[in-house]
Amino acid sequence: MGPWLIDLGGTLIDSLAVWDTCYRQAASKYGGMWPVPVKPESSSVPAWATASLGGTGCDLTTVIREIEDAAACHFAEHGFELLPGAAEFLEQLSSSRVSCALVTATPHSVAKLFTDWLGTGPFLFVVSADDVTEQKPAAEPYLLAASLMEIAPADCIAVEDSPVGVASALAAGIGTTIGVGPRHSELFELGAVATFSQLADLALLIP
Repeated sequence: MGPWLIDLGGTLIDSLAVWDTCYRQAASKYGGMWPVPVKPESSSVPAWATASLGGTGCDLTTVIREIEDAAACHFAEHGFELLPGAAEFLEQLSSSRVSCALVTATPHSVAKLFTDWLGTGPFLFVVSADDVTEQKPAAEPYLLAASLMEIAPADCIAVEDSPVGVASALAAGIGTTIGVGPRHSELFELGAVATFSQLADLALLIP
C-alpha cells in the first residue's frame, strides 16, 4: 500500500492559530488588511501576504520572510500540536515501513522543524513551499513528491484536510486521495475517494 503523500498543517498539526497571529502582526505593522476580505486560493505564505498587503506598497519579499521567521521561532520554542489521531497514524505508518513524503505549502524552515521535532518518522522526502513554483491547488507539489519517490502519481495515496489540497492531488492524478478532519464530507463531494473525521480511523486501515 502506498506510498503515502501527506499534508502537514490541518492534517497532522494544528497550526492555523500560529499562522493567523503572524499574519495579523504583519498586517498591523505594514497597514494591511486582517482578516483579508477574500481568502486566497492557496494556503501559502506569499498568497496570504499578497492578499493582506498587496496594496500597501511594502516589500512583500521582506514581509514574507518576517512572517516565516516569526512562525519558525514560535514552533522552535513551543513545538507542534499534533491533531487527534495523528500520533497513531504516524506510528502505524512507521511500523508498517510504508514509504511516505510530506507535501506542504509550509515553508521549508517550518517543515524541517517539524520532521526534526518528530524524530524518527516515516518521511523519506519533504516537498515544501520552497521547492515548487506553483502551490496547491496546482498539481506541482504532488507531481514533485511522486517523482522523488520514483512512483507514478496513480500509484500514490494523498491525505489532505482542505479543498485546496484535494484539488492539488486530483490535478496531479494521485490514485487515491483521502480527506480527513472536520470538512471530510465536503472533501468527499470534491473528489476524495474516502474521508475520515480523524486520522486514528484511517490508521486502522494500514496493515
